[in-house]
Amino acid sequence: MRYHFLFGLAGLVLVQGLGLAADLTKIERKISKEPKYQCAQPLYGLLVFGPKTETSAWLVLDKSQANSPAYDVLYFDRAGQGDLTLPAHKFTSGKEETGRLKFDIGDFTDRGTGDKHTELSISIGKDPSPNVMVHLTWKGGKVKMAGGYPEDPGDYMKLAPKANEAPILWFYGDGLFRFQRWYGDTLTIGAKNDFKVFLGQQGVGRSSFCAIMHPFLSEDVSVLATLLYTDEQGREVAVKHELTQRC
Repeated sequence: MRYHFLFGLAGLVLVQGLGLAADLTKIERKISKEPKYQCAQPLYGLLVFGPKTETSAWLVLDKSQANSPAYDVLYFDRAGQGDLTLPAHKFTSGKEETGRLKFDIGDFTDRGTGDKHTELSISIGKDPSPNVMVHLTWKGGKVKMAGGYPEDPGDYMKLAPKANEAPILWFYGDGLFRFQRWYGDTLTIGAKNDFKVFLGQQGVGRSSFCAIMHPFLSEDVSVLATLLYTDEQGREVAVKHELTQRC
């Protein structure tokens, strides 16, 4: 979900709320069992779920042949137990999209909470260094999330050549949300500025933001954003704004 708002800028420095997010940097990025990959360089990413990030699921890109020009095989840990060697965790029939392959995973159950998330899919670019997007419907309801967004300007998420460097996407469609800059003009002190943001959860690594895609809030519900800035006297000031316009 994307919001935009106007405000008068007077030396503002925008920051995300501190102390509200799970500490994703403490998550161990280690896979229990891996298959024998065909390509020389598999690419790694990690998904975590829920408020306590108790359940995680690895995704690894491989090739059907060592000399294939693009990644066309996906391993995804559907059980959330770190074992990618199971036959059900290998996907070789991605759907052709415009310059991309889409792998439909289906349902995924969070072992920590018992919540079943539906319509999980992973889309990858058909180039030697592909960008990756992950979509799902949170708890099978009306909240749709997509992970892999960059902060403007920037490229969409790319996976890592080593498991311990894998980007982490955090899927959590309840509770407190964070903001990430979508795009906007250069902010000018003393002028009104149109500033657009994504609403969702921040992950670990470049372009690892999971955004709420479906307008699940009713029109009479606004989002309260707090801007923290330092004024000309060096004092920290907090200004609250209601975000009501949606894209």
